Amino acid sequence: MIELSTEDIRVVSTYPVGGALESFRQLFHSTCKLGVANCLGSIERVVSSQDGTSLARRLISALLAHEAAQELPSKVSNTTLSDDLATIYPQVRFGEFDIYWIIPLCKLVIDKASDIAIWKAVFGLIAEATRPPTTPHSGFTSSVKDTPNSFNSSSFQNTSEPAEKVKAVLKGELDSNLELDHNEFNGTYLVEIPQVDDAATTVFKKCCEGDDPLYKIGDGWGSWEDHDEKGVQRSLEEHISVFMKFLDEADIKPPSQRRFVPSPNTPIPGSVKRKPDLCVATYTGETISVPAKLDKRIASWSQVLVAFELKPCGKDGLESTWLDIVKYAREIFRHQDSRRFVLGVTLCGSTMRLWEFDRLGATTSKPFNIHKNGFFFVKTLFSFLWMNNEQLGFDPDLMEVDGQRFVKVNRDGKEERLIITEILKGHTACIAGRATTCWRAYCEGDKSKKPFVVKDSWQYVDRPEEGELVRKATIAGATNIAQYYHHETIYFNGKDDSIRSNVRKDMSTKETYNPLVGGASQATSLSKSVTSRRASSFFSEASSSPKLARTLWAKSSNSANQGSQASRKRPSSQIEALEPPRKRSRSTMTARDGENILAKDRVRRRIITQRVGKPLRNASCPAAILTGILGGIKGHESLYKAGVLHRDVSPGNILLEEDESDGFLIDLDLAVDLNRLEASGAPGKTGTKVFMAIGALDGDAHSFMHDLESFFWVLFWICVHYTGPGNELQDVGDFQDWNYESTKRLALLKSGLISQEKRFNEEMSVFSTVYCKDLIPCVKELWKIIFPGGKGWTTENYSLYSSVKAVLEKAGKDLITEEVV
Repeated sequence: MIELSTEDIRVVSTYPVGGALESFRQLFHSTCKLGVANCLGSIERVVSSQDGTSLARRLISALLAHEAAQELPSKVSNTTLSDDLATIYPQVRFGEFDIYWIIPLCKLVIDKASDIAIWKAVFGLIAEATRPPTTPHSGFTSSVKDTPNSFNSSSFQNTSEPAEKVKAVLKGELDSNLELDHNEFNGTYLVEIPQVDDAATTVFKKCCEGDDPLYKIGDGWGSWEDHDEKGVQRSLEEHISVFMKFLDEADIKPPSQRRFVPSPNTPIPGSVKRKPDLCVATYTGETISVPAKLDKRIASWSQVLVAFELKPCGKDGLESTWLDIVKYAREIFRHQDSRRFVLGVTLCGSTMRLWEFDRLGATTSKPFNIHKNGFFFVKTLFSFLWMNNEQLGFDPDLMEVDGQRFVKVNRDGKEERLIITEILKGHTACIAGRATTCWRAYCEGDKSKKPFVVKDSWQYVDRPEEGELVRKATIAGATNIAQYYHHETIYFNGKDDSIRSNVRKDMSTKETYNPLVGGASQATSLSKSVTSRRASSFFSEASSSPKLARTLWAKSSNSANQGSQASRKRPSSQIEALEPPRKRSRSTMTARDGENILAKDRVRRRIITQRVGKPLRNASCPAAILTGILGGIKGHESLYKAGVLHRDVSPGNILLEEDESDGFLIDLDLAVDLNRLEASGAPGKTGTKVFMAIGALDGDAHSFMHDLESFFWVLFWICVHYTGPGNELQDVGDFQDWNYESTKRLALLKSGLISQEKRFNEEMSVFSTVYCKDLIPCVKELWKIIFPGGKGWTTENYSLYSSVKAVLEKAGKDLITEEVV
């Protein structure tokens, strides 16, 4: 038992627990359904049930926010007990935590034990959760230091994306990557556009005119419903229709290819039954005038520029609200290969918040009340109509002239233009992540049009450059891999194209907070609340003055008399008082300040390789699938000999030559130089979880043996899902769930599957598709080699390469012989 020091006891006495844990006790009793459950057996049953994780999260969340936890020094680090609890919170959330560790603490809380006993148990919990792991069962050792595993929604394999399970993964994706209430958000993303000022001034003036104006100073927008979602949607659509009508009357024309689109009648094609409540979209049809009713036609997510999520009042701070807007941003990223970032809007009753999504996560503005900030409300809506593509988040580096897309690179001191002919791999469906995108291209002027692959991805700045590893392997003569041509870090606005520096323009993270980790990121929760009250007070005082409205009307009238709208001045500083603060402060904080996750950054890197293939799912026959996998293993072995360990074997990283004569391995994003002695500074290793070896899932030091096992899981997965060249994949719920399991749980599931030869063979016979039945004998033979006796290898065995290749070669020849016969 950990003992408390005299100072610890003083802190505990100064900040009593009181009723801080009462909500946990109530949740426990309602879950237990026994009314009173203070015996250890009952607690064990409840905590180990499917509700146990929710209970543990509630308890840890309450404790880490308590004043005592914020004052008590950690006994395992140089921080506080609250920081220790915040560290293990994500582990609890996503199953990387032994739930039984928390049972002693739960019993003390339920029994209403003394504060000293409770805090002793909390320290004990931290000591247990941070205890160094015992020696991994496989016994593999490595001089290469691994980064920890982390997974996002881009790693999903063959899944229909059940809503609740996707929600859990998205929460994990943003767990440490959500920054709310940026003071500098408006000044960063709502850039000054003269046409927007003119349009907003004109329309807002019209809204304030007449005996029964649409907008009244002090009262806000008339006929605005905010108590249910349909009312909010109806109100917003009606007001936007009026705004557009006023624009039309003033002969102010927004870009003809932009329009507001209310909620489509059906889910937008290409998504999993998703449609935003309202969006700003491109319109590619005939030129239309401002419609009396907003047009609901939209063809695909590729047209959506900005998505809106509408909720009734009081829902701004709820998890369900921001998860919905996150899902829309994810769809936009998925369907638009030229996006650097995505903007979004949540409107909860009359509370509006602006969002920005990028490959680090999400940031938001401070929420503002549209009744108190009427002019800013109009101006914000119009900004989305007039922003240029770069301001909306599109990549200016991906250029287009006369319908021909291209990128420029500087190779050996000379500029080369690569003409893009095809998207090989669009943005993966995730928010935070590498967002790898690949295009097929050729060098301008090359009459043969020799194909290249141009690959862009957002890498953690501390990760080794994939281009350097591919170049090393190519120079070493590695075979069956994509061959090196060129790589570079993309340069934009005079500097490396990083998230914090370029996309977020060095916004300070001070006074932002993240509700998923239980507090402020760079400041205390108290300072956040003070800031919010100060901002609210400013809005109220600045927006309630009739004098400001009269100034606006007078200014608008003067502008109208000065001729064309291009010559109109921007609103005066008095009018700007009707907007929330948007000028960026002169903070000296840089993206490197602080030691927590917020200090991490991603930079956009490009690599160009000289080998183009086709995915395994497009193989013409099962024998060709084996050819591809065999080529991938040859490539893996060749890389290993060149001093590079791949570490991310998956179907997407194994390609077939277009003539199906051989296969090769691609994607060294997560590969490591075997001469590296230290782990990268990246906060996580994003791999394809369902294909990871059991030992790797359990946390063993990564070995080539793990990757060889991953080839086994690739072939197993193919047998269970592939139904023919380019066909829809078979939906097998039991195995789709692998996408959402914790690493420890998935390791157990895989261990159970392969532990007995007879049972494994039966599973293969039951779940394999008809198309892949002929591959079953090969998988069974591989099982004998990879899992001798139903167990994994405990030592490295380099000869395993030869054994696995021999099985694949024989199986491939047998299939070809059968086809000939």
